Order: sequence, then structure tokens, then C-alpha cells
Amino acid sequence: MLIPVLLLSLLVSPAQEVEEKLTTYQLVLLKKGPKAEPGEAAGKNMQDAHLANLATLYRKRVALAYGPLQADDIAGIAILDVPSTEAAKRAFDPDPYIKAGVMTAEVHPIKAARDWFHRAETQQLDHPDRKDVEPLVFGLYEKGPTAADETTTERLHEQYMAGLRGLGKVLAEGPIEGDPTLREYIVIRAADPGEAMTLVASDPAVKSRERTLRTHGWTTFKGIFK
Repeated sequence: MLIPVLLLSLLVSPAQEVEEKLTTYQLVLLKKGPKAEPGEAAGKNMQDAHLANLATLYRKRVALAYGPLQADDIAGIAILDVPSTEAAKRAFDPDPYIKAGVMTAEVHPIKAARDWFHRAETQQLDHPDRKDVEPLVFGLYEKGPTAADETTTERLHEQYMAGLRGLGKVLAEGPIEGDPTLREYIVIRAADPGEAMTLVASDPAVKSRERTLRTHGWTTFKGIFK
């Protein structure tokens, strides 16, 4: 369903906006590395150890959210509560996929509100059942081809995002720091990337082509996002 800008402007006007306190976290993009995955038996052992490392990070509250991504170049993502990109990379040093070169960890500082992340409903983190996870959509805003009035566009974009958060459609979104191309990340509650793109079609930043958006199906534990 297409949500017009007018509706969202009624939901959130500049006078009504309450600025949330944002904290710096680290977004880890687990990209496909130069090495091929091993055979079936070794591959299962590697996958089990990979999930065990992620579960350990989650239980320590180092990882706040993680899961596989349906993208050609990115196998999965994780959001870590650590102070630096170097610390995020160290957290993945024990990961067998990283050690074997099957994946690489690309890290970007992001801004997010602490109360966006909650405890997973399940304790079965190492071997989750299908009923323990939920499908969401993860997106990356990139610099677009048009140089719009960035101040005006950003204000309208923030109002649009706040409206979608108020409707329970956007679960998390914020700036990506220190990258000339990647501008922002977004987590959307939608059935598939197509529905997510419909929701953001009237985003002023997208309409002005100041930004483009890539969306992918993402799976993470139920309960993390409310």
C-alpha cells in the first residue's frame, strides 16, 4: 500500500518530532569472500561454528541483531554494540567463515536508538527453529545521481521515516558514517522487498533521486524488533 507524504506529514510534523538519543553501533556486512565453501560435512561443521560464535556474541550483548541476507554479494549482517570498527572485526576473528576466507567482514559505524533492540524470544540461538525467526527487509540507502537541496531533503526524509516508524513499518533506520556511497540503513517490517519498496516510494530522498535504495530479505530472531 502506497502511503502518501501528506498522510505522514499529518502523523509527524516538525513541531511534534521528538529527537531520539542515538548511539553509535557497528554494522557488519558479511560479504562473500574469495574462497569457496567446503564440502557438505565440513560445511556443516563450519556453519555450526559460525552460528555458535554469533550466539556467543549475542549472549554477551555484543551482537544486538544478526541473520542471513538474501543478496548476491552479502551473506548476512550483524549489528554490534562495540566502540570501533576494529573491535567489530575482532569479534569475528573466531568465525570459521572469516578464517577460511569464505566471508569477509566489512564494518560501518551507524547510529541507532538503544531501545530499538530487544531480547530474542527464544533461547535456542545455536540451532534456531523456523518458528523462532521472522522475515524482515533490510535496506541500504546509497548516494543517488541527483544533487538535491540536502538540508531540505533530509528534513523531509526524516519526517517520512518518523511517520513510517509510527505506523510500525520502519523498525530501525539511521545514518551510516564514514562512507562516501552508503548513506543510511533501514529495517522494514514487510512481506518482501517489493512491499518495502512500495512503502518508501514516496520518500522525498528517493523521489528527488538524491538517494537510491537497495532492499533485501533478512531473517532475524523474533522479539528483537517490536
